[in-house]
Amino acid sequence: MNVDTNGDTKGQTFADFCPSLISKGARISLEIGEHKFIQDFIKITL
Repeated sequence: MNVDTNGDTKGQTFADFCPSLISKGARISLEIGEHKFIQDFIKITL
């Protein structure tokens, strides 16, 4: 990560937004995977 801040707020906002976007994407993919897993589990058990 670039620590040198020459009054560059773009790097700051990117560092602020990037982790939240990554976690949001991971959470969404996890929910989709969980939903599919539950459907498959129901199919197997029934």
